[in-house]
Amino acid sequence: MAKTRSWFRNGFLILALLSVALIVPVVCFAAESEISLLDESQTEYKLTYDSGEFAVSSTGTLQLHIIQTADGEDISDRVIWLSGAPNIAAIDKNGLVSGKKVGEAEISCLSLDGKTTFVKASIKVVAGVESAALSDSKLTLLLGAGNEKAAAALSYTVQPENAYFQGATWISSDESVAIVDASGKVNAVGAGTCLISAISEDSGFSTPVSCEITVLQAVSQISISAEDILWTGSTQKIAPVISPEDASVQNVLWESSDPSVATVDASGSVRGLTVGAATIKCISTDGSGVFGECAVRVEAKTQSIDFIEKTVSLLIGAGEDHSTMALTLSTTPADAYYQTATWTSSDENVVTVDAQGRLQAVSEGCAQITAVSDDPDCKTAAKCNVVVSKAVQSIVLDEVEQTAYTAATVKLHADVGPDDAANKRVIWETSDPSIAAVDANGNVRCLSVGTCSITCTAADGSGVVSTCELNIIAKVAGLSLSEKNVTLLIGAGDEKLSTQLSCTVIPTDALYQNVVWASCDESIVTVDPDGTLHAVGIGKAVVSATSEDPEYTTPAVCNVTVDQAVMILALDEHDATIYTGDALKLCADVSPDSATNKGLLWMSSDPDVAAVDTNGNVKGLSVGSAEIVCMAADGSEVTDKCTVTVRAKVKGVKLDQSNLQLAVGNGDEAATGHIGFAIQPEDAYIQTVTWMSSDEWFLPLSCWWSPSPSTSDRSDTIS
Repeated sequence: MAKTRSWFRNGFLILALLSVALIVPVVCFAAESEISLLDESQTEYKLTYDSGEFAVSSTGTLQLHIIQTADGEDISDRVIWLSGAPNIAAIDKNGLVSGKKVGEAEISCLSLDGKTTFVKASIKVVAGVESAALSDSKLTLLLGAGNEKAAAALSYTVQPENAYFQGATWISSDESVAIVDASGKVNAVGAGTCLISAISEDSGFSTPVSCEITVLQAVSQISISAEDILWTGSTQKIAPVISPEDASVQNVLWESSDPSVATVDASGSVRGLTVGAATIKCISTDGSGVFGECAVRVEAKTQSIDFIEKTVSLLIGAGEDHSTMALTLSTTPADAYYQTATWTSSDENVVTVDAQGRLQAVSEGCAQITAVSDDPDCKTAAKCNVVVSKAVQSIVLDEVEQTAYTAATVKLHADVGPDDAANKRVIWETSDPSIAAVDANGNVRCLSVGTCSITCTAADGSGVVSTCELNIIAKVAGLSLSEKNVTLLIGAGDEKLSTQLSCTVIPTDALYQNVVWASCDESIVTVDPDGTLHAVGIGKAVVSATSEDPEYTTPAVCNVTVDQAVMILALDEHDATIYTGDALKLCADVSPDSATNKGLLWMSSDPDVAAVDTNGNVKGLSVGSAEIVCMAADGSEVTDKCTVTVRAKVKGVKLDQSNLQLAVGNGDEAATGHIGFAIQPEDAYIQTVTWMSSDEWFLPLSCWWSPSPSTSDRSDTIS
């Protein structure tokens, strides 16, 4: 007993000596859960605590222990535990620390007699967790769909945000379904359902939070197939084959790549709508993304068939092109799948038909061609009546070339062979209806000048043709000369001796465009083949133009007069001066005396200065100069001229004063005076005056004058 007490005494002494040193390790090594101590007898003790660090939340507890290392004996109930701040952290007699509020408290371990302090340690009281939550309350994981779909990460959050213990312990309710690691990552193990729970590290908050995990066996493959053809309006049920058989989700979704061609409902029933192709897709709803697909070809059933041609005529003796033909078969609808048919002839002695519907005439007669659709569900048949006839082999026209006048009618006749041809009717046509028209009987009406072809074609379709080339010409209906009356001059130069006539044939497209020229008196005038006239002698003659068209004999005529020309024309004056208002008579001498037309034409180069009438009377009108021209009126263009100068007359003289007083005996200046004068009008030709005195003894006039101050006046000196 004494030995035991001594041991305790020595142990407590060691603890007391080390108490100061223990405070630092407890605080500094907060991540450790035990501290080793040695007493003076070298007995080892451990101070332990039930946590990862030496701290407790304001709502939690932390169990402290003192353990004898050698035998593992817990002597926590044989010491005294004390808290330096019970309002922050309280400790019971068994070493259980209870957090009260955030802060720090000193925990002491004493001997039972209280005299020896084994250890002092400062413990932290931190903010406690009040609530917690997981990022998901339910998750579904897939096995067999890849790692991404077989795992999920949960996150754990606490309130308040400043709670000291933010971590949690993760637990799976069934690790055969799913397991969870320390970070909250969940991995699927097997199909089923379990709970993944997180428990706060805060001993004061023991409420776990959970997430329901459902693990499904994923679909790994879906196989679907459809029939080769789906008819429009019909349906086909497609059954999916899902692998593996134990896949958790057997439900699927259906899609069509082209709903206008084929639709699919939720049960996989596909309905064909229009001709075309579509892809049907079957998609797993387990989220694996696995799908299967198949191609569907939609075709239309044949509802009915018919021939484009209801009646066909074939010809024998007109070549292969007319004895054979291919019938055209139409189907309803046009895009029906079965476009072929089985063909038969009611009489193969008349006509045969091959598998493609091509007919071959055999002999004259009638037969019916029947086509039955290869679609077994089509109940209609197409029928065509065929007539085989003997063809026209030749057509001979009575005219192959014909010339006719416009407005005429030509009758063409056709001889059709052989005589036993089934259809000897012919069709008449013109290559240019604006030139010639032809009726059903071969009557041709000639409409306008030109050439065209009149074609006679066999109406039986044999293609036999005969042609008449028709040349339509126009008759001459009239002639028109460029001049009806012409005058030529002898003695006025070569230009006046001749002229050219032109003749226009009416209509302009008449076949005969040439005419023959003639003069009724070649001693007066001759005419060339091109219509040029030449004067020969003085007199009158008629020149005519006659068409070469033998059916038009009316000539076109021109009256030709040949005159002796005026050769010389001489005026009696060639330079004359007159005053405004005065008149001058000019006379002309015409040569030779034998000139046929001695008439004259008078002209003034400036009628505002001098005017002249038809008789050569010239009148001065204003100051200036003008040429008076006299021209022979016979067209010979012989002329003579006179230059006429027109001057202004003096109409008055105006003096600058009416009274002048002079003095004698007072010197020359008093006895001398000036009188100014002005001529009216200012442009009068004579600008001088003659002075006179009524009494020269009393008032003699000097013989000189000088200009007055006025530039327009003159003045003389009077003494």
